[in-house]
Amino acid sequence: MLLKQGAEGSLSEQASMLIDIAQRNGDRLSRLINDLLDIDKLQSGKLDLHIRPVDIRDLLREAVQQNKPYAASHGVGLTLALPDEPISANVDMDRMLQVFANLISNASKFSPAGCNVSISVAVRQRALRISVSDEGPGISPEFRDRLFTRFSQAGGEAAKGGTGLGLAISKGIVEQHGGSLSLNPDTGIGATFDIDLPLE
Repeated sequence: MLLKQGAEGSLSEQASMLIDIAQRNGDRLSRLINDLLDIDKLQSGKLDLHIRPVDIRDLLREAVQQNKPYAASHGVGLTLALPDEPISANVDMDRMLQVFANLISNASKFSPAGCNVSISVAVRQRALRISVSDEGPGISPEFRDRLFTRFSQAGGEAAKGGTGLGLAISKGIVEQHGGSLSLNPDTGIGATFDIDLPLE
């Protein structure tokens, strides 16, 4: 990073290119290490959650704000549909932001430029459903059975920077909140992931 910022003076075009490659590889390795640590914590039951009442609308606004630049880099917009009334649920906000970062980034990576990723909320009795929908090619039937398995990647995901751990981690985090993460089987275009959580 210091070299890229010119700490050692101006760099040649080739040197800049090599530093960019090294930084991308370093970032990917860092993501992989963090994902492996999270998987290990989930399996051993040692993933600490700091649960508190949160207005889900605030959580989703923050998730959209954090992930908007990444979506924009793929030419994809983010739309958020929220009810007028507060929706309170007991969650670890940071961990749930991690889940939404994974779902939104996946949706953005596989959506054609000019499309939107939609995030919506529906309240059903004592539970709520948060849906993340894209307008991409959808998920092939042969891949659906191993969608949440560690290191599973759809065609081309590795080339797009995926580690194959994000959905497995996201599912584990949601389940530790007493909820569920699933692929909606009734989506016509693209893919929709549903998070069901108990209300406070």
